[in-house]
Amino acid sequence: MLTQEASGDPVALSLLMVHGQNHLITAITFKDMANEIIADYSDLGCQTFRIDDASWL
Repeated sequence: MLTQEASGDPVALSLLMVHGQNHLITAITFKDMANEIIADYSDLGCQTFRIDDASWL
């Protein structure tokens, strides 16, 4: 589909394509946020932490 659009051929936009893009953007955002949290913990000198441990809040 990307090749088709890049060559100038029209590509139909469907609800499925919009839904797929939404999932992709959500996954990328989640990954970026996770990397930021990991970097913040590294800056604080934390070696390990547990997700269910609320002491870091």
